[in-house]
Amino acid sequence: MPKRIIEPIEKEEKNENYYNKEQLVQFLNYLEKGTNHKAYVLFRLVAFSGMRRGEALSLTWNDINFKTNEVRINKTLTRGENGRLFVKTTKTKKSIRTIGMDEKTMLILEEWKKRQKQDYFKLG
Repeated sequence: MPKRIIEPIEKEEKNENYYNKEQLVQFLNYLEKGTNHKAYVLFRLVAFSGMRRGEALSLTWNDINFKTNEVRINKTLTRGENGRLFVKTTKTKKSIRTIGMDEKTMLILEEWKKRQKQDYFKLG
């Protein structure tokens, strides 16, 4: 029987799909100074909570407890047939969780809630 020859495989460069700490701080500072406050709130929330994008996008104000500085994850936004978006419960019961948040992020969320309410009043 022929012997199997194992040749060393060259290491492929990995494409990093995340920011290091310095890059994240720089990115958030840029967003904070910019005009798209909605993007800043979203990226700050995702970065400081560790939640998935779909989980963050499915949050409602009922999921956020400003008294205890906690965010409850119990659903996610996902794509169905024909790219249609819908909200569904998380994959497993283990995915349902409550995340403690830092004060600054909670203040940013409170400010976003006020801005959102003002925008709704403008729209009628």
